[in-house]
Amino acid sequence: MISLEQLHGFLERRFDFVLAVGEDETILHASKLLARACAPGELPLAGRSLAEALSESSLASLRNGMSQAREGSRALVEFSPESDSAASVTLEASVLQSPGEGPVYVFFGAQIDGLSRISDGEKDQRIKELSCLYAVAEWIEISSSIREFFTRLPEVLSRGVRYPEQTVVYSVYQGVGYGQEPPGKYICAKLLVSDRAGGEIRVGYFADDLELLPEEQRMLSEIARMLSLALERKELSERVALNQEEEAHYRAKLQELEREMRERTRDLEEQEKRLRTVDSYLERVNRNWEDARLRLETVFRAIPDDVALIDL
Repeated sequence: MISLEQLHGFLERRFDFVLAVGEDETILHASKLLARACAPGELPLAGRSLAEALSESSLASLRNGMSQAREGSRALVEFSPESDSAASVTLEASVLQSPGEGPVYVFFGAQIDGLSRISDGEKDQRIKELSCLYAVAEWIEISSSIREFFTRLPEVLSRGVRYPEQTVVYSVYQGVGYGQEPPGKYICAKLLVSDRAGGEIRVGYFADDLELLPEEQRMLSEIARMLSLALERKELSERVALNQEEEAHYRAKLQELEREMRERTRDLEEQEKRLRTVDSYLERVNRNWEDARLRLETVFRAIPDDVALIDL
């Protein structure tokens, strides 16, 4: 899954003030600019609960913003830590859905009313990019194989660009291509595995008149950096799984051979037992024949040498 550090870095490259809050109202991250602007010198905000860190009015404002974000509505909140020297800033609320981890609430803003200079469309696009980053990170974790991941990557990655229905995604990894190559201009990002080139991802549009934004290139580069480590880990997991399958196969064959050896051993013991019985019988027969021979020899020695044969 995407690390918190990657998410925070992605956010802070786009906004001055960033606050990430978990479903349990624990502060996951607060940007340095936000902490410096609102409560310089205070305890770090990360790891504290909203109720512990914020003033009552700010806590109510953020909870209301979280509620509206869950319903898909746009909301502005007032962020102000519980401190005598604290200042307040206005942040916009959004929510990132992550089925495996639960929702993460993201509050973002800019210094000196900079947020007002960012259009609603740009804000929506940044949120789409964040959601796409989360979706790709989740897909690399739950996909059953590298082939399955890259086969469905176009469906997931297209959610982060302006025109998803026109998006074409082509990936090359370890010499294997997936998807359709963009017919015209495209953005791309290299995939590194153990600091060596492992492939690349290309994103373009079917229509020539549609332009890709620099922000979309940054999003793709961020995804590629995240995947470089994740793919290496997934490859290792696949090799481990394959080795385990082979080990299980060889273990089953060994058990089968052991079973056959036990059966052969039982057969040999049965044959040996029968041979001993036959040997015992032959030994008795030989003794009987020897006794008979001795008796015959005794009888023949008792017969006189001159024996008259009477012809009847």
